[in-house]
Amino acid sequence: ISNEAKGKIPSEYDNTKRQIILIGIARGMMLLHKFHIIHRDLKPENILLDDDLYPHITDFGLSKFFDPNHSKSQSITSDMGTVAYMAPEVINDDSFNTRADVYAFGILMLEVLTGKRAYKNILNKMTIFQFKENVYNGLRPEIEKGSIKKSHQIMIEKCLSENPKERPTFSEIYRKLNLSTNDFLEFESQQEPN
Repeated sequence: ISNEAKGKIPSEYDNTKRQIILIGIARGMMLLHKFHIIHRDLKPENILLDDDLYPHITDFGLSKFFDPNHSKSQSITSDMGTVAYMAPEVINDDSFNTRADVYAFGILMLEVLTGKRAYKNILNKMTIFQFKENVYNGLRPEIEKGSIKKSHQIMIEKCLSENPKERPTFSEIYRKLNLSTNDFLEFESQQEPN
């Protein structure tokens, strides 16, 4: 994303590659959540691209196993990831679950599709405390009209929903982003934890 802002992207980095990156991240996160792992720091810097521009999720330093039957008692710590990708419930130190990663994916998806940081201008004008307070009170990144497909915009808005229960699971995201559902069939009958 930083290289794109500087005009230093490979010629093969096109909308198809962006879609492949997002599908790959969604599938990886779907598998993490299937095994009851919350990443807690999903952001572009923690997605490495190989020579073919396929994504690899990295940096599990803040990741946690969680008990899907007791999500209300997940441990809260001050090490919660990067502020621009934090869900409102994480900012407020409320209980959280896998849907906090979905929120972060919504920000990441917007950045991948537009090639721009979601809050670049806003973060320069506020303290971290002010930014967190604004996000908790409903601040979301602006999506420039016509900059992305309407279906992508709707998905991003759902991922950034204030109510975690209204956010899709990574299984749903993967299914909607994936042009072919054949690869999804093996997971279709398995529910992702909330």
